[in-house]
Amino acid sequence: MALSFTNEKNIHLICDEIYSATVFDEPGFVSIAEILAESPDANPDLVHIVYSLSKDLGFPGFRVGILYSYNDAVVCCASKMSSFGLVSTQTQRMLASMLVDEEFVGKFLAESAARLATFEAEMELWRVIVNDVRINVSPGASFHCAEPGWFRVCFANMDEETMRVALSRISKLVVQSKSSEARKQCRRRSKLEISLSFRRLEEMMMSPHSPMTSPLVRTMT
Repeated sequence: MALSFTNEKNIHLICDEIYSATVFDEPGFVSIAEILAESPDANPDLVHIVYSLSKDLGFPGFRVGILYSYNDAVVCCASKMSSFGLVSTQTQRMLASMLVDEEFVGKFLAESAARLATFEAEMELWRVIVNDVRINVSPGASFHCAEPGWFRVCFANMDEETMRVALSRISKLVVQSKSSEARKQCRRRSKLEISLSFRRLEEMMMSPHSPMTSPLVRTMT
């Protein structure tokens, strides 16, 4: 649709395909180059693709960007402008030696996509907690946690009542997730699963070693 519209209006179409190898759902990523190949009536001079090694290959610090254009004038202009941000010879040599190893690149992208997809579920749960439960917690991925599913909660500056309200909201979310309607919603949210032991939670709350019963909390309240 985008290609048809821009071609009809004679507008340049710039496609950012920086996440092309990091797509989790079917039918998968389709490049504008593939669509263009199947569109003989489209003007290729109006189509430009930008890419970078920052996302798919995890090389943001190398500052390597790529422009692929069917328009010779655009390529010529970009070549002249690239002199202001050249990639070092050492970097080019290292990346070239890596990229020619197709077996390594294939395995790397597959493993990277698998790991990112798992942490994506963590981010989906975080969005639910923030948007639906209205509690701001920090996903473990933001702290470089090696394992998905962990969240950081800071309660040092909360009083007991605020803590109970927060726990009550989380408990309500868990209860709702066990209903048939919530299970359908979970499936729509990448089959998100939530579990929590209320008995253990209550025992922790009533324990003399619980932070809720500490002298500090009592003083704050």
